[in-house]
Parts: sequence; structure tokens; C-alpha cells
Amino acid sequence: MAARRANLRLVQVLHRHGDRSPLHNVFTGSDRHSAAAQEETALWQPKLSQHIDGSPIFGELTTTGVEQMQARGSALRQHVLAQGWTLDAPTLHVQSTHYMRTQRSVHALISTLAPNVEAPAIDILPPHLDFINAYNDHGPAVARLKAQLADAHTPLAAREAAMAPVKEALMRHLPLFEAHPERFTWMNAADYFVCRRAHGLPLVPHTEDLADTTIDHLSFRFSNFYTHPPILHYVASRLVDQLVARMHDVIHAVDTSPPKEQVCIYSGHDVSVLAFLYARMGAAVDASYWPDYSTAITVELYQGDDKQWQVQTTLDGQSLGVPVSVDEFATTLQSSTVEVPRRQ
Repeated sequence: MAARRANLRLVQVLHRHGDRSPLHNVFTGSDRHSAAAQEETALWQPKLSQHIDGSPIFGELTTTGVEQMQARGSALRQHVLAQGWTLDAPTLHVQSTHYMRTQRSVHALISTLAPNVEAPAIDILPPHLDFINAYNDHGPAVARLKAQLADAHTPLAAREAAMAPVKEALMRHLPLFEAHPERFTWMNAADYFVCRRAHGLPLVPHTEDLADTTIDHLSFRFSNFYTHPPILHYVASRLVDQLVARMHDVIHAVDTSPPKEQVCIYSGHDVSVLAFLYARMGAAVDASYWPDYSTAITVELYQGDDKQWQVQTTLDGQSLGVPVSVDEFATTLQSSTVEVPRRQ
């Protein structure tokens, strides 16, 4: 912050969930791979943080994920304590997408961020109100825009054409896509590689050389998607509005009540973190960047002795530029996510 003393008044945390099992059993759907599918289920079940017979195995938080979130909570705690807070009795507001992995992740984070505080109730957002993961509400609209951009945007169209042989190989060698071609997405393909690498598991034969190319292509696609204003509006505008509204609530309350330590936590996904970063930084985001498990953005609101308010944002503890005024922060993000008028 600037040389003059400033007091931290609000911390908002947007994080990705911790490590999880793959979204899908890669061997599902093919009779000739039924034994392998059962082995895959048995492989992942012991890695889960919680499991009750009959509950899902795939797309669930692992014990590694819990440890990651606890480490993130500890790091956030040290950062906030260094700003003069005690975290003895903070006001905690917690919102999460409806997935169990995000709910359990934020529980793990809070357990080390504020270990002496009773865990608050989590506001689980229904899909139609989900501003953390806009795909739960706007998925079909975003999918249409992505398809249109993939056809019309020359760099993306060229890259998609160049990746056609990789897609064909993935669909041929991965049983999930061989049996269910309609399930192929670059997100699902990259997820297969990322999850197995994270746990040191062997890859399906003939897919080893496809891993880096697939993961890089996913990042490239999202860099193009999230620098496209109509898409960015859908995925980030309500999140931005929430962040700005919380800051204004705190600013207005200072005039009528004593300041208190307030923390707002939004438990989400990789696409949630990307939505904020592209709204904040646009094309300056590294096109190859993809948020790791437990990645966290903080949006910190400070009040100076001169009554000026400033906002500092961080990504995994590293500052994203210099502090800016609340007005500049709001204007930058809201202008980048404004709804784009349709052509008549």
C-alpha cells in the first residue's frame, strides 16, 4: 500500500476448490473395458476426503484437496494478521457453488483461516443464481457464443483445425470418448491428464504424448473465449457486481457503525478464477495460464487516514498491480463485463 497508513476493512476471497478425482471414469461406457472401469473406481475411492457407500466417486474432493485448502487458509490467515487483524471474531460470509467439492473445500479453508471461530453456514447458490460459476445458469448461451467464435475468429479456427488430429487420437484411445463421442470436450480431455498427473498415475497407452498439447490447447481456447466481450459478460458480470456491492456496503457502514473484520469467501472453480482475471486484466493475462487447485484471489479494501478507499488484489499472495481507488476498480471491471448490444 501507499506510505500513509491504511486500515484493512474487507477481504473478499475467490478460490478454486482443492484437488479432486476426475470428472468422469475414463473407462466408462464400453463393455470391453468394464473391468478397467471397476478398477478405476476402486483406485479413486480411497483418495477421497469423505465417502459414503453409494455416494459419487468422480468429481469429488480428495484428501490432497483438503490439505491444499488448509494450506491456503493458513497463508491467508498470516497475510491478514500482518495487516493488523486478529481474526478472533471476524464476520464471515461464505457462498459456494452447489458442488460438494466446493463446499468441502471452503470448510477446509475456514478451518485454518479462522480456527477459533465457529464455522458459518454456507450459502449454497442454486444454479439460476450462481454468480461464481455462471455456466450453471448461462451454460447454453455461452456454449453458443463459443461455437460461433471458434468458427469466426481466425486464430482460434486455425488452431482448432490444427488440433483435429489430436482430438481424433483422444477419441480413439480414451474409452470414455470412444463409447460416448458426444462427451468429448477439451475440458474433459485435459481433466483426464491433469488428474492422473496430480496423483502420479499411468496414462492410457498411446495418450502419453498428447497431454501437454491438450492442456495447452484448453488454455488457449479460454484465452480467446474470455477476451471476447459477449462471453466475458456472461461469465463475469454478476461476480464483478457482487464484489463491488460488498465494498460499497462496507464503505457506507463505516459512517454509522464501528469497523469490524469482514471476510467474504466465494468457493468456486477454475473458470471462476479465470473470469475475474480476464475482467481485471484482459489480454494481459498469460494465454497459457490455468489456475491450479486451491488458487485464490483476494480483493482487499483499505481505508486510509485521509478517508480515501483503495483496493488491492492478489493472486496466490502476489499483488496484481498497485492499489487502485474503489471507483477505478469498479469502472475497470464493470466496463470490461458490460453487456454487448446485439447487432440488428
